[in-house]
Amino acid sequence: MSATAVVFDHTALAALGSGHSFLAHLVEAAHRDSHRQVLVPVLALTRAEQDRPGSAEHFAALPALSFVDLDFPTASAIGAHGTAGHAWEVTHATQVARPGPYWPDGLTLFTSTPDLYAQLGVKAFPIDPTGSS
Repeated sequence: MSATAVVFDHTALAALGSGHSFLAHLVEAAHRDSHRQVLVPVLALTRAEQDRPGSAEHFAALPALSFVDLDFPTASAIGAHGTAGHAWEVTHATQVARPGPYWPDGLTLFTSTPDLYAQLGVKAFPIDPTGSS
């Protein structure tokens, strides 16, 4: 079986923290199946913590979430791919979702603000932040 993965941006984390049922289902599915991954860029986690103090600890306690560090190659790629003018959490989520060696087709990025990603070359899946998506 091949692995599948999705990316949660800061708005998806906020929705998950508020009990979004569809996103919770994705996390549970990743918990049950090691071939599924929910990737969380650390800058999205940082923004989620700023918006809702204490949420980073909550998300860190979920073993199905895989946190993606901001390393040198990622930082360099962010600068090279025309994401200037966007918030850091958006640029990091964009870079994680873009096609690359591990995910040649890119990954679906779950967000309640898909317009932020419209011109950034990623597949943004719009969610209703209230959980009825």
